[in-house]
Amino acid sequence: MKPSTLLALGLGLLLPAHPTLSAQPVPHHFSGVTVSPDHTATLSLDGSVVGMFNLTGTISNQFRQMFDLYPVEASSNLMDWTPLAWLLRTNNDPSPLIFQDTNAAGLNQRFYRTFANHLLTAFPKPSGPFAVGTVDRVMIDPARTNLYRYSPPTNAFMATFWYPADTPAAGVLPAAMWDRHFAADTTGYSTFGLDTRWALIAPRLAGHRFLQTPLSNAGTYPVIVHSHGLMGSRNRRPPKSWPATAMSWSHWIMPIAGPRNFPMVAILPVITPVT
Repeated sequence: MKPSTLLALGLGLLLPAHPTLSAQPVPHHFSGVTVSPDHTATLSLDGSVVGMFNLTGTISNQFRQMFDLYPVEASSNLMDWTPLAWLLRTNNDPSPLIFQDTNAAGLNQRFYRTFANHLLTAFPKPSGPFAVGTVDRVMIDPARTNLYRYSPPTNAFMATFWYPADTPAAGVLPAAMWDRHFAADTTGYSTFGLDTRWALIAPRLAGHRFLQTPLSNAGTYPVIVHSHGLMGSRNRRPPKSWPATAMSWSHWIMPIAGPRNFPMVAILPVITPVT
């Protein structure tokens, strides 16, 4: 059997296993590649979010307990890439991530790549067999007459369809966890007595969901119409229940999330009426 040739693509080079940058975020990168006698490839991935935000106190501890996503993709020709894994590391864990590619055995050459981006997320990955897909739609309900919240008045509202999806194609990144304009507004945090520094972190958070990725054809799925209630939004649930809800989406449930009444904040796309 010919020996395998392996190349890791991160920032275009392999950074040192222990970067010397002090108190600065370090982009994702491969810190090592080894091949065992059976041609299993073991990849080491590293990076750091230290110094990404100027945080102290409780919010600093909460951020350190959040996560960073590391996607790994492989190719045999540098043209056609296949997703291998989505690795998850806690922000306060200094150890490199280790991934073993047992599919490398028998291949003459194998190339790997990862995104240099930090993909921060608040919760662990869903445990189900499916990826989670979402589609946003603008709905118009003529029966909605409670228009006083918005200027100009409108009876349009946003709904999000969550569904079990096929594995996203290579190069596809997860969607933002929240509407970024909403997440960056300090008003909402101060209204409910939360640390306004969340307005720095929340817009950077990725959700475990992918926009408009194809619906899995593994079967039929029940549909749930979900009203998120006060302090919720169609893109999230309150922290204690959001992980359980995401777990359901990754298994077999297909919810439709929209407001029962007009929410406190609504971000609508520009709509041009068709006559």
